[in-house]
Amino acid sequence: MMIEEAMNMSVAESRRVYALASACFSHAPWTAEQFYTENQLKHSHTLLVKKDADMVGFLVYQELAGQAEILLIGVLPAYRKQKIATVLLEKMFEQSEATEYFLEVRASNQAAYRLYQAHGFEHYHTRRSYYQQPVEDAYLLKKKVGTNQ
Repeated sequence: MMIEEAMNMSVAESRRVYALASACFSHAPWTAEQFYTENQLKHSHTLLVKKDADMVGFLVYQELAGQAEILLIGVLPAYRKQKIATVLLEKMFEQSEATEYFLEVRASNQAAYRLYQAHGFEHYHTRRSYYQQPVEDAYLLKKKVGTNQ
């Protein structure tokens, strides 16, 4: 298993990441163009996990002014429960200089919620009816590192 940061993704590469995201989620959260545009931003990072030649997981986050926000994280269903999401989070923590991390997660996604809790994230707010298809609450989570919290 290899983790790499996708820098200056081409349009073709962004389509591959979009295809990966589409296979990870019941509804693709972004278009291929959104993956491409996000990747071009200086403060945005896309981490990819490859097993052999296949992409099996990804994490997209933004880092700015000491804070990082996880925008998307996904692992192919066939590769779940193999600690790939943990490896992605640990890589982000390792390369990031942020002291605060934020994310949102669907209230029904208890597996992801437990993963984030295991990595020190705490629930600090609920956005009612935030997600669509289906309509669902979002839990907002945060983690502070390197401070006295």
